[in-house]
Amino acid sequence: MKKRMNEGIVVKITEAHIVLLTDGRFRNIPRPEYDVPMIGETYTYNEAIQPSWTAYKKYAVMVSAIMIALIGYVMLANVYQEESYLVAVDINPSIEIYTTDQMRVKHIEYLNEDGKAVVQALENKKGQLEDVLDDIVQIAVEKKYLSKQKENLIALTVVSLKNGKTPDEVGLMHSIEASLASNEVSSKITIKNSDKKALGEARAENLSINKYELLKELNTGQTHWDADDVRDKPMTDLVEEKKRVPDPKRDEQQTNRPPEKPKKDYDKNPQDSKSERPNTAPPSNSSGKGQVNPPYKGQDDDHDDDLEDIEEKRREEAEKRREDAEEKRKEQEEKREEQRKEREEAEKERQEELEEAKKEREEAEKDRKDEEDHNDNDNDDDENNDND
Repeated sequence: MKKRMNEGIVVKITEAHIVLLTDGRFRNIPRPEYDVPMIGETYTYNEAIQPSWTAYKKYAVMVSAIMIALIGYVMLANVYQEESYLVAVDINPSIEIYTTDQMRVKHIEYLNEDGKAVVQALENKKGQLEDVLDDIVQIAVEKKYLSKQKENLIALTVVSLKNGKTPDEVGLMHSIEASLASNEVSSKITIKNSDKKALGEARAENLSINKYELLKELNTGQTHWDADDVRDKPMTDLVEEKKRVPDPKRDEQQTNRPPEKPKKDYDKNPQDSKSERPNTAPPSNSSGKGQVNPPYKGQDDDHDDDLEDIEEKRREEAEKRREDAEEKRKEQEEKREEQRKEREEAEKERQEELEEAKKEREEAEKDRKDEEDHNDNDNDDDENNDND
């Protein structure tokens, strides 16, 4: 605590104070119990200076700035420490999603212009991965990257950044299927796993890992593709281009395949001899005489029945998948609604705490001013009394 030296001539002594004349002004200072100066004597008194509110405020601002910087550094460090997975999503938009072990999204990056458009349209860039993927699918439909009038492909590759574990691929598949069903669009979905080495190679080409793997497959033929050729090309187009690349194993299998026997159309050639027609009648009764075999429907009718059963089963399975997707979508909506309510309640509580803290600060400031005014009045009264 700082001290200020007061030196002056003693002009009056009371039981509690000594009145000094300093620089043409009278000052009241406390009188020591065992030190009584003489009137007219020069007297020196060291007065303790209380720090002002401005000084406290200055130090408080400095400490707050340091604390904010430290908290920001720790939070930024935690962001990168907690990233466990990279989920690369390609439709034509190329997007990379970084998540924690619990598949909570930490941050999102885009790798091409279409990816930039999708990321900028995302309102919720944090939260659970399935919720962010649901929003990405919805935006992709709105921006016509996914369409009902064409074949679609959504390619995902998951790269473990820390512990080598792989996430629940089935859960990811069901989540995307539910999003597609809720947006009334269909798409082929592929989910693969990769490693940090392949990710580094893709980064060197400034490509998503999905398109980088397709680039390597396209360059196995006689044609040469570079990164710029595939960066902004839709995944469906790249897959079609890959089908055109010569595959020696596939060509060898087709070459060694035995030729199919030509089929005769007996319905269009009624003049063919009966001996050349296949025998579709059931074997006759061994008892022989006097008995007539029942009419035989033939193999075609049985085949049609089988096809109808298969088609009916497929329809039932498709309907069940749609129902499951709809139920999943409703669950996600309910979950998002609950999270929204929790955020609103937390925000309300935070605002109430801020208001309460503001009132406390105002009351403390008012009390401080009242105390200063009271002390100033007391000093003025003392001076007036001494002068009298």
